[in-house]
Amino acid sequence: LRATPAVLAPSGGFTAGPTRARVAVRGKSSVARGFIPSAAVSSKVFVSSKTFKTNGVGASHASSRRASSIVTHAASPAMPAPSPEPAQEEEDPYANSPRLYPNLDLDFTPKLTIPGLVSCVVVSWAAVVAYAVLYSKFHLTHYAMTFKVLILEMVSFAIVGAAVFWVVRNVLEEVQEQGRLLSAEAAGDADSLFVNVDGLNVHYKKRTAKGKDSGDKGKDNGNDTDIKIAISCVHGFGANAYSWERSALAPLAETLNAIAVAHDSPGFGLTERASDLSLYTPRTNAVIARAMLDVACADGNEVASYDDKDVPTNKTWNEAVGEMETTEGGDASLTNQSERKTRRIVIGHSMGGLAAAIAAAEGDVDDVILVAPAVIASGDVSRDASDASKKSVNPLSLIFGAVARIFRVALAFLVSPLLKFALRKLVRSVSFWRNGLARAVGASSREKMRTDTSWADGYRRPSAVLGWDTGIVRVVLAAATGGVGGVAAFFGKKSPHAETDLPANIIKALNASKARVLIVHGSEDFIVPVSNSENLAKMIPKAQLVVMPGVGHLPHEEDPRAFLEAVTKFVLQ
Repeated sequence: LRATPAVLAPSGGFTAGPTRARVAVRGKSSVARGFIPSAAVSSKVFVSSKTFKTNGVGASHASSRRASSIVTHAASPAMPAPSPEPAQEEEDPYANSPRLYPNLDLDFTPKLTIPGLVSCVVVSWAAVVAYAVLYSKFHLTHYAMTFKVLILEMVSFAIVGAAVFWVVRNVLEEVQEQGRLLSAEAAGDADSLFVNVDGLNVHYKKRTAKGKDSGDKGKDNGNDTDIKIAISCVHGFGANAYSWERSALAPLAETLNAIAVAHDSPGFGLTERASDLSLYTPRTNAVIARAMLDVACADGNEVASYDDKDVPTNKTWNEAVGEMETTEGGDASLTNQSERKTRRIVIGHSMGGLAAAIAAAEGDVDDVILVAPAVIASGDVSRDASDASKKSVNPLSLIFGAVARIFRVALAFLVSPLLKFALRKLVRSVSFWRNGLARAVGASSREKMRTDTSWADGYRRPSAVLGWDTGIVRVVLAAATGGVGGVAAFFGKKSPHAETDLPANIIKALNASKARVLIVHGSEDFIVPVSNSENLAKMIPKAQLVVMPGVGHLPHEEDPRAFLEAVTKFVLQ
């Protein structure tokens, strides 16, 4: 702000002179320069933006008629200047809020030590000298050294030195960052659980209704007989089990008298970061989601082992009811089966909705709830996949398709180091999560998302775990290659489930399954538009669609009460 020739004095009047009047407006300070005699002392004035505007106008109008008295007052030795006061800037409420994980240094900032600074300077100067020798030798050999060439050479020296300094500094800072990272077990909570699914160590959280354990029968949930309900929750891209743990996991278990489990998908949270890219696909996540249903009902953390050919060993509610309906009169064995049946429910959010849909399409899930699902509602679900394979294909399209695939795979592997560097800069920043999550939610939840520390901390907790950045990069690579890694991806090898996992085929399999379908979507979701879920509901005739007004991409976090009401009504009807 530039002040008028007359500015506010600490005593409440006006002064004119070289005093630098420091004005704090809405927590941000700016300097207003005036014109007063050199005898005047420095003063600081702190006013709100509204007060500053009002008094500033008054100063401009009053300066002409009060100038002489003002100058005399400012220069008078009888009026000593008050001691300067520190600027009182408005504090960010997030800064002093309690942290969700006090045992993790999520706000760690690496500091460049004196030896590190010396190393940066020495290496950068060594790079400049080496570059200068090569550059000068080339120009002295091929071109005449002119003043213009000399200037360009000096500029290039400065660029090389600054670039090398920046690289070395970032390397040293990253060494500090890596030194503070913990193992998944060390970064876990007191209620963190781990289970081995096909050799992959999966982290999950488990909630049960009060007074209920995994061996108890469920109470009357609106059905004729007691049913044990198991719920497996799958989070979306960039999130972790906290997305469900925050507001939905325990209420689901309590309201439905169920056992609810939420796991960290491969590449996120505290789940192991394996080197096999096939473990980062939605199909693998679907296998884990089904395994979690068995873990939810098991006594203790038993090891689950699954592959795509496994047949479920415990009957679901739909299977038990189907057998009872097709058997005349029933018998004692069926009665015993009906007493032991379990209602298996999978809930998937965003990208996790794709895994939930695949899990339900496998046939061992009773109900699937898709929350803002990233299942693209496109394609012809009436056409069989085998019909498409029998259709004649243009050889040119095959060639162009192969070239495009090789280019996509090569690009994905080439940019992965840059992606990892960008992730390290973004994901560790609390402002990235505060602003990013605020854009993802509806207008009513935006301010809370920016100020509530638990939201951002819950999402960025995995950045304190070893290999967190590698896991996210592998998720991206798996999406680009179909889960095929190494040289095989460049030569066009496809995943055995490439055709099966196309959105149209997933929707068709979901229609053919016995699973009931509920779709929940926010009306203000701009990441996955609500129109996609509307089209998805049309492609799945048995699906029910619930649109939550004023809600964005996180219905279960923004309005957990309304979300729980929709889920409860669907499950118990």
